[in-house]
Amino acid sequence: AGGAGGAGTTAADAAMGADDGADGEDDLVVAGGGVAHNRVTSLLLQVYDGTSVPPPNHPCEVLAGDSHIAEELLGLTFTVSADSFFQVNSGAAELLYSKVREWAAPGPKAALLDVCCGTGTIGLTMATAAARVVGVDMSAPGIEDAKRNAAANGVTNATFLCSKAEDAMKQLVAAGAAGDGEAEFVGVVDPPRGGLHPNVTRALRTCKGLERLVYVSCNPMGSFIADCVKLCAPKEAGSRSVMRGPPFRLVKAVPVDLFPQTAHTELVALFERVGGDE
Repeated sequence: AGGAGGAGTTAADAAMGADDGADGEDDLVVAGGGVAHNRVTSLLLQVYDGTSVPPPNHPCEVLAGDSHIAEELLGLTFTVSADSFFQVNSGAAELLYSKVREWAAPGPKAALLDVCCGTGTIGLTMATAAARVVGVDMSAPGIEDAKRNAAANGVTNATFLCSKAEDAMKQLVAAGAAGDGEAEFVGVVDPPRGGLHPNVTRALRTCKGLERLVYVSCNPMGSFIADCVKLCAPKEAGSRSVMRGPPFRLVKAVPVDLFPQTAHTELVALFERVGGDE
């Protein structure tokens, strides 16, 4: 289910027969006996009888409201479907994405590669600073949202691919080497809690022209540490080694608290390529 704040009567209110608090039926009782106004705009049901998470594109039934919700970040409007990833703390997400943009610092001739792009939030908020943006994600609903968001916000230099990141990067490098595209790349990765797939790490290390990488981690004490080692370890021989290509070095990192009063935090880290065979 998705929820978004807003004034007035929502589609979900109408669908559920709410009357904006006249009899209190649309209010929610919260801890301590307080009352919060119900601002649920969409209610969806996804039935799955498996033992793990549903597969991508598993159907959802809209019980009330719309199939998508809308959120605003850094002056852009984003439409989000039920199967797409989106940061739930919009105010803190603006701080997060502003720091990502500051550290990525794509130039006017650079191509920004947004890996695990979701609904396109990071790439679209940085599109005006880069020559072009290429977002990659394995989630088909997320990519459709990203394309819709680019069009809705008038962003014309962004492309979104439902693909493996390593395959998309090979195409970008080939185009740059052939003189058909940019030879300078800036990377942003925002993986799930499990971190980067070894094939993605290998592709990042062997991507020619990728000198700067910003890593957004939701698991800084877990998968980020393992990925940091793989990105920064000395170069190894062998076609199947993850540590192929020149390593990166960790330059700086800062936490961003998207989940107040919990033990969880996001981490933004900047990596830069080490020159030569160091």
